[in-house]
Amino acid sequence: MRLALFVLFLLPLSISQAFAQVDPAAPKEAVTLDINAALLERAREQNLDLSALLEERLATALKFESDATPTSHQALVAAAFDTFESMMFAPLQIDATTHTDAVRATCQSMIEDLDQLEAYAEARKSMDAPKTLEEAKALDGYLAGRFQVLQTRMGEVGDEIQGSIAIIQRECPDMDQDDAVVQQAVATALGQYGPGGWCAAMRQKPQAEWTMDDGTNYAKFCTGGN
Repeated sequence: MRLALFVLFLLPLSISQAFAQVDPAAPKEAVTLDINAALLERAREQNLDLSALLEERLATALKFESDATPTSHQALVAAAFDTFESMMFAPLQIDATTHTDAVRATCQSMIEDLDQLEAYAEARKSMDAPKTLEEAKALDGYLAGRFQVLQTRMGEVGDEIQGSIAIIQRECPDMDQDDAVVQQAVATALGQYGPGGWCAAMRQKPQAEWTMDDGTNYAKFCTGGN
């Protein structure tokens, strides 16, 4: 996978939403963890709050686990976008001081995220289109907003990730995925509907099952070549 074509990074927007579901007043519990020494040293240098970071990541992982089989369009697209962001953000964990084993572990995580994204794409292909044009527009608005944030973040950190990409390409030759596979997974899992997509779906739906609003919206948006 030529990663430079797909480097869109930002902290997952779902973190604050997931953490909000956890009781912040719950008591703390001491634990013993084994952490990569190089990562730990860098965290100390940057004065990172490891406890807070771990809690955020746990909250996100628990939310993802609860949404492991999303059934609605919104839930599926949200989970797919979280996975996409995880894959794109992962290289920022790597720099010239990162041990080879840690680099390869990050590469493996990215490969697993891509596999999951492809699974979401297959799941979305099997779903019916949104039942109403309003639902389709709402989903498109959600996607447009998240992509806008991604593009903004890419402009902010783009220069910082070039070295990480070079390290990944050197240490993880098995990540040389076909660009077309990645593009198709992203386009399918995170594609917008727009009126045209809704119109195409409605043409496959028996008119006897249309609502009055369906007929009105079809007449308004689905004529003249849509």
